[in-house]
Amino acid sequence: MLPPEIRTLNPREIDRLVECFNRYEYVVPFIGAGMSVPFGYPSWTGFLRGAAKDANRSAEVANSIAKGMFDDAAQIICDAFGQSVFDDLITQTFGDNGSKAKGAEPLVVVPHITTGLVITTNFDSKTKDTFAENDAPLELARGPAIDTVVGASLARKPLLWHVHGTADERSNRVVTASDYRRAYPDERPDKTIGVAVDWLLERVFVSQRMLFLGCSLLTDRTVQALQNAHGKNPVRQHFAILEEPVDSDKIHRTRQLGEMGICPIWYPAGRYDLIYPTLRWIESNTAESIAHDRPSARRQFAIVTYDATPSSVIAHPGCLDLRAPFASGPLADEAAWTDLVAGPVSRFARTMCEEASACVVQLNCRLAVAFCLGTNVPIGTGINIVILQQGISGPREWSPRWGEDSGLRWNITKAAVGSGQDIVLSVHAGHGTLKEPPEFASAEIPSAGTLIEAQMENTNATAAVSSGAHAYALAQELIRIVSDTRSAKTSTHIFYKGPIALAFFLGQLHKSLGPGIFYEYNSPEASYVPAIHFP
Repeated sequence: MLPPEIRTLNPREIDRLVECFNRYEYVVPFIGAGMSVPFGYPSWTGFLRGAAKDANRSAEVANSIAKGMFDDAAQIICDAFGQSVFDDLITQTFGDNGSKAKGAEPLVVVPHITTGLVITTNFDSKTKDTFAENDAPLELARGPAIDTVVGASLARKPLLWHVHGTADERSNRVVTASDYRRAYPDERPDKTIGVAVDWLLERVFVSQRMLFLGCSLLTDRTVQALQNAHGKNPVRQHFAILEEPVDSDKIHRTRQLGEMGICPIWYPAGRYDLIYPTLRWIESNTAESIAHDRPSARRQFAIVTYDATPSSVIAHPGCLDLRAPFASGPLADEAAWTDLVAGPVSRFARTMCEEASACVVQLNCRLAVAFCLGTNVPIGTGINIVILQQGISGPREWSPRWGEDSGLRWNITKAAVGSGQDIVLSVHAGHGTLKEPPEFASAEIPSAGTLIEAQMENTNATAAVSSGAHAYALAQELIRIVSDTRSAKTSTHIFYKGPIALAFFLGQLHKSLGPGIFYEYNSPEASYVPAIHFP
């Protein structure tokens, strides 16, 4: 049951957070020092003040803390004690203290409300230990681990990112001002540890929705990264469970959080005991969605037409290997597409639906193959499919439920390309140039009548289509545009360039297009092949 005090203070906000879990996407927990305090650890501010007193630097450190310059405060203490003593102090303070969860600490709920990336600024191991104790082990990344963190963020991989490092590993700690200025091993002066950490935080905040737990969110580098990210993506909203300020400060604090894109969920001043039941209520209202999205609950499948595919993917028993038909290049024969592609993909889809209610399908294949798979698992079949697509920054998962809709939509133009009644749909969402489908349609499709050209405002595919939710919305818009144009006897001829996930979603929604053909470009012949026929 949600504590009535929380409902009173947050009549709509708490439901919006639950909606994010259940409808749109997973939420990335950001774990601050307040979540480790119940285990006997000090807050970072408390640690700095205590160490400053021992070093006889209280006034200087207090001044830096007041300005939000925590790395400078740490540097003052480090300079006073020396690097070795300061490192030992962190290890002794935040190392394993033997404390165990008693069952009512808020941190014990977090493994039950997330399935992927977890971020913490804490040095202690309690987040890692708590996830392991709840059968949700996390891989670790420390400091500016750019490739690892970006990859986990895009692919929803279970990973714990210790932003500032850990108590048991000194080399990757990012604590003092000199740590932030320390250069990478390649000694490029523009690539310091601080630049990398700040850039990485900002990138995650731009692309993912966060839930801040145990964080003050007053003045530090995290706050600056949030403000920068909000400027780049103002539609992204984060959440934070925070202590309610006194009345005179609440309006100012709410406005300050709004400048970071944060919707606060308040609890009454001093009522830290309400955080645990609040998180338990969130868990009980998101349990089905979370369980469905856990990697362990999703079967793994793949379709491959390209040789540049990891051998581990090809060897997987759930992989449909279609490299052989394309060994000599694109299929130039319509019958070959039917026999060598459409048939095997149809059987593959049937197996998928029989073996799993939720799955991840890695598609390293031609666009027509992705569309064909979509036609075989249309919306309404009851199977939850996530598309895994290789990108510049690593594999990325696409689902209609995940990600923010950037609002970018199609620029639509219509023109006559013949005297027939069929529709020619030319879709361009980036990924190079779409080769002259109007000319092909006029010359090769006698039944062509109306050309509908759908062009994204931004033709760079990565920037144009921001997420699975955005791709699905774009597919729905195309379906609506064609449905509003076609008649009962009209067929639809599709020419497509864009993200593979959008092609798959378009295939899932194909029934509203009427019968038609998806064409594949044959580069050696500089022409198109009618690849996939759909009813």
